[in-house]
Amino acid sequence: MPLSLDQHLATAERDYAALARFADRRERFLDALDWSALDEQFVREASMTDDLINDDLASLWLYIDHLGRWSADAGPNATGPAQFLRISRPLRDYTPH
Repeated sequence: MPLSLDQHLATAERDYAALARFADRRERFLDALDWSALDEQFVREASMTDDLINDDLASLWLYIDHLGRWSADAGPNATGPAQFLRISRPLRDYTPH
């Protein structure tokens, strides 16, 4: 049975909240590092990872907005996408190696 739009919206909001909490914890951790003691490759990877996280947060925010507008137009019990592909990277993939 397909999920309703509200169920899709709730899932997206939970994902956004989890990623936002992770980004906040990561930022506090990175702020505590002595960046002058780190090698250039780590700094580059950390910066690229920050960009990736910010892109994911922005995409999720747009998806939440899209689902909210769709739900407002179609009603909260309307069926959501026929096949919901939840494409997400595990949080461990955000950690630079």
